[in-house]
Amino acid sequence: MNIRSSLLGTCAVTALTLGLSWGAQAQTQINGGGSTLAGPIYQTIFQNLTGQVDSTVAFNYALVGSGAGARGVLCDDGSQVKIGGVGPTTVHYGASDNPLTTAQITNWDNNLPQSGCAVQNGGEASGGPLMQIPTIGTPITIAYNNPKQTANGGLTFTDAQLCGIFSGQITSWSALTGIALKNAPTGAITVVYRSDGSGTSALLTAHLAKVCTAATSAITFTSTQTFASLFGGTPPSNFIGASGSGNVAASIGLDAAQTGGAVTGTSGSIGYISPDYTQIAGIHKGGAFPPVAKIVNSHSGAAVLPDYADTVSALSQAILPGQPGGGNVQDGTQYVPTIPDPTVGYPIVGYTTWILPTCFTDNNVVNGIYEFLSLIYSVPDYISLIQQQGFVQLPSGLVSVINANILNNANGYNIDIDDANICQNNGVSGPGTFAGR
Repeated sequence: MNIRSSLLGTCAVTALTLGLSWGAQAQTQINGGGSTLAGPIYQTIFQNLTGQVDSTVAFNYALVGSGAGARGVLCDDGSQVKIGGVGPTTVHYGASDNPLTTAQITNWDNNLPQSGCAVQNGGEASGGPLMQIPTIGTPITIAYNNPKQTANGGLTFTDAQLCGIFSGQITSWSALTGIALKNAPTGAITVVYRSDGSGTSALLTAHLAKVCTAATSAITFTSTQTFASLFGGTPPSNFIGASGSGNVAASIGLDAAQTGGAVTGTSGSIGYISPDYTQIAGIHKGGAFPPVAKIVNSHSGAAVLPDYADTVSALSQAILPGQPGGGNVQDGTQYVPTIPDPTVGYPIVGYTTWILPTCFTDNNVVNGIYEFLSLIYSVPDYISLIQQQGFVQLPSGLVSVINANILNNANGYNIDIDDANICQNNGVSGPGTFAGR
């Protein structure tokens, strides 16, 4: 079954599972992993497929961070996406919250080694052209543990204050000024950062690279997945590293006022985290998750929460592929808009993506990927789940251009998944050049 013609309609739905071992099973295993930011929403979608079953496939997803997820697919390196200590033989996709670097794309196109991989089985020769496909939009929230402000929006920060805090220039709550911070904690600031390769770090630092100056920051910010690299590998002494979004949330923790008397995490701490691990997510209101701050948009002057409306407002400014100033619509790696400093809405936003080769040897893998994307782009129940976890669905214009050129070949660019003109018909000798993965 090939479901391209029914994509974005009511197509058959794939049974996906999270956290399975890589062992042989009756279904075709579609293997990958990466983003911990997107992990919970993928997990929720996978689990909610029960009863709507395509028995031919099962998705496996390793919560290993964006950096490892990208390396897994770029190198076809199963050691990057282990579940239960075991990596798959074939990696079909990677999940990342950060667009691929120019070096990663160039190395793929020229079949050159990729940095950080244990094995080097990737490249265009083995999988065809590379593509990265946005799946959902996200804010990067600034979460805190504050005995005086225990609700979302209890604290408000300017860009200059974020620059000072996350560069180590500001180390004490008393050094911060502003009416919105009059009920801030006292004493030292503890900053919790992602210690692993993280697209969440990349989206935060992309924003800080745009807005921070020598006067407001102790370092020069660049967009990076490895936050500690900004400090030569050793952040200031008031910084705590945590691997994965869940561990960042736990390290920030909750004040005693929210837990019946017991402080969890670190009182007076602040960190950056995806919305699904905070109280801004609808499903977590009142739960054991840290609250988030408002951020002043330096262009509009508005102090905004990372809620649905203000995240949509910020992401709506993205220039789409094919528009003037947007990505090359005929290049499958250029479909991830970047908005490091939006003029309205919540200031720290971006997209989480899937990275994958164009060609595959198993038609079940192709259909499974199409089915998953159909769900996340178009099915109302799944869009509702996206929103409940603090994310936003892709804007309709971006879905349309992806549907036309990545999921179909409406304009004849031959960059769609398993394109018949460049792929060898699922491993069988055909008109295409690439046998696929």
